[in-house]
Amino acid sequence: NVEQQCQVLSRSQAVDALFYLMQIYEGYEVAAVWGCLYRKEVVEDILFNENMIIGEDFVYKYQVFLNIDKLVCTNQKLYAYLIRGKSAMRNGFNAKKINTIDELDKMIENKSNLIPEYRDGFISRSVNIAIVILLMIPIEGQYGDYRARVKKF
Repeated sequence: NVEQQCQVLSRSQAVDALFYLMQIYEGYEVAAVWGCLYRKEVVEDILFNENMIIGEDFVYKYQVFLNIDKLVCTNQKLYAYLIRGKSAMRNGFNAKKINTIDELDKMIENKSNLIPEYRDGFISRSVNIAIVILLMIPIEGQYGDYRARVKKF
């Protein structure tokens, strides 16, 4: 009984929605990999960065969105998402999460990875991911080096 609605975004609008976590419709997460259907030719040469356990979906979708002309969003609920208590976002801190900072830093420093018009947005979203990681790191002294690395980023 839901009235179907669709909204078409250009590549630039889709990338901005990804960078700034815009919600096109309530409950629609443009940043979530599971929230889209993809044409094979758009994704066939793009792989997830296995060195990242947080933010890998952001980097993947950024690369995918560079291959599209438009993104069609719908308000229809076509997917049920299972939230697991032991997921990367919900199981606390482990040192491998710092790899995300290193990988994002490499992408930002290697200017060939970023289209100049998208650089500021990419950095903005990367800082958001870094803050999420920082908030996962315990404040005890033995984690000080990890906290300093994230703060430096």
